[in-house]
Amino acid sequence: GIGRIIDGQYICPDPALTAFIRKNILTSARSLPDGSLALGTYRGGIAIVGPDIKLQRILNGQNGLPTDHIEGLYVAQDGALWATADKAIFRIRTSADIAVFDQNNGIPATGCLDIVTQNQLPIVLTSEGIMRLNPNPDAPSNFANVSSRLNGNQTMVSDKEVLLIGG
Repeated sequence: GIGRIIDGQYICPDPALTAFIRKNILTSARSLPDGSLALGTYRGGIAIVGPDIKLQRILNGQNGLPTDHIEGLYVAQDGALWATADKAIFRIRTSADIAVFDQNNGIPATGCLDIVTQNQLPIVLTSEGIMRLNPNPDAPSNFANVSSRLNGNQTMVSDKEVLLIGG
């Protein structure tokens, strides 16, 4: 489960959260700007957990996400939560505002392995290569290849000018 150590004791304040994590298999976790946590899971979507470590909300395929299978999470500089999934990536500014990018936007059917942002634009690592979002105010934005995939790449790290790729 998810909890805190207080005075040498492990305290798990929310049995519902513990049950959710055990049932759905935790894949990733990120701190959000408001102090809450986003927990990505293999089978249950994204759990939003308050600073008190209590389950606040579950975002999944029943309430707006394109899938319940979350591979990774990333918090962009603007505070938006980006998630990678088996066949898409998506951006969540608030729990009611979800933008989905999939094959219609250039993401391969095999999905994404990792995501970072550089200059507030997402860069994704896929089985086909590294792709960057090309925003278009007059039409749907699309992802385009920046480079072909190098064998063994598993993760990326970015700052304002440098993109590191490793694996």
